[in-house]
Amino acid sequence: TVHSAAAQISAVRPGAVLVTGYAAAGGPTDFNRALSQKRAEVVAAALVAAGVPRERLRLIAKGETQAVSRSALVDRQVEIELVD
Repeated sequence: TVHSAAAQISAVRPGAVLVTGYAAAGGPTDFNRALSQKRAEVVAAALVAAGVPRERLRLIAKGETQAVSRSALVDRQVEIELVD
């Protein structure tokens, strides 16, 4: 859940948190890019609401161009990654 992710983020040393949104292939590329951006923004807002400082977050919208897998369901996701 977002709350457990926020707790883990808060427990580690300070650093950037990448919030990367994806979209499944299908539909216009611009639409999918915007959709992946919106997904990242929603998760970022939830992390902030759970106590993660906004300045630690970096949002990335990958759209359909860098799909995680061939499954449309898997590509409808957001990844959270801690970086230095």
